[in-house]
Amino acid sequence: MAYLTQRAIAVLGRANVVIYDALVSQELFDLLPPDCERIFVGKRGDNPALPRPKLISYWWTITARANR
Repeated sequence: MAYLTQRAIAVLGRANVVIYDALVSQELFDLLPPDCERIFVGKRGDNPALPRPKLISYWWTITARANR
């Protein structure tokens, strides 16, 4: 994980929710806590990417749910 700062690694290690796309490597997932919710928003194959307005709305819903 040479491209991540130590702070980024620490933050990922404490994450409750991660929103990601198809470009994320397994190495990054290995840094996440086992109970971290992982939400895929990218496109893969015939499935289109989540539209940006819907992604932003989803992000706010998750943030509100986490009471942050």
